[in-house]
Amino acid sequence: MGIMRKLVWHLSIVPRMRRLKKLLPQADVYPTGSRYICDPPYLWTDVDFLIYSKTDIDSVLIKAGYEKSVFTNYGTLNADDFDAWRKGKENLIVTQKKEYADSFVAATYWCRERNILSKGIRVYVHECFRGNNGGVDHPGCFSDVEAQFLNSLTTAYGRVLVQAYRAKHGLNQ
Repeated sequence: MGIMRKLVWHLSIVPRMRRLKKLLPQADVYPTGSRYICDPPYLWTDVDFLIYSKTDIDSVLIKAGYEKSVFTNYGTLNADDFDAWRKGKENLIVTQKKEYADSFVAATYWCRERNILSKGIRVYVHECFRGNNGGVDHPGCFSDVEAQFLNSLTTAYGRVLVQAYRAKHGLNQ
């Protein structure tokens, strides 16, 4: 991990994540977005988090000053899978769907491990981890092994492969 990534992690992401975990003790909070994934991190962007909660947390977020954002469709996202919330430079992707959260965390991990700098490519990877490829291909962006893996996630066995990937990388905690 580069020195800038470590600094941004400790000074920008961790304090916000701690505050969110205190605000939402029943929820799981995961960092995401280009400030977390990219090395060096993009400092001019918002700070993004995925929030998974089995219960509705809208009233808590409203009371804390967050506002629900307008849905922006990237790829084949389903607006029923999550709500987007914003407060200042913080963006929250809030979901009550475990499968959505699982695939999101795995895709974020995959992108971070490979330092995927392009938002378009990250969206494509997230689509693959959700079992979609949106008919978009990114030749030359991935090794043959990576492309084969991403394509395998869009098959009938994709969900099982995502869970196996999560288990292999310790993402099931």
